Amino acid sequence: MRTLWRSALTTIALVAIVVAAGAPARADVVSRSCEDGSRHFMNAWVFVTEIGPHHQWHRFDYELGGINSDKNNVDLWVVFGQDVPYWNKSPDNLRAGVPYTVIPPWPVYTWADAVEYTFMTATFDVFGPDPTCDVTVVM
Repeated sequence: MRTLWRSALTTIALVAIVVAAGAPARADVVSRSCEDGSRHFMNAWVFVTEIGPHHQWHRFDYELGGINSDKNNVDLWVVFGQDVPYWNKSPDNLRAGVPYTVIPPWPVYTWADAVEYTFMTATFDVFGPDPTCDVTVVM
């Protein structure tokens, strides 16, 4: 609970600083892919805007591929130092070949000079152990 409050206060402080600074923004789209070592893969795109000394994480797109199943899922975390200001757990019904988009319901800000990244993991539903693959986008 303490970490949640610290994360919320950090986000509020960053929003106040960004709004007050009025710094010019630069948007980036970073793409990454992963494979599970057999016949499954994930392509991912992360949309980030650089606002002065901060980053705002706007949107996360991904598409799964390989053997078609309708019970796959993707989890993602935005990590900032030791905090996680945003995470999303998809439903367990994602299908291969379908593009998916996650837009955070609140502005997600991090300090650009801190350790910050997005970690995404895809779990592919198959008979037996479910294979996974991971994507990390470091800013």
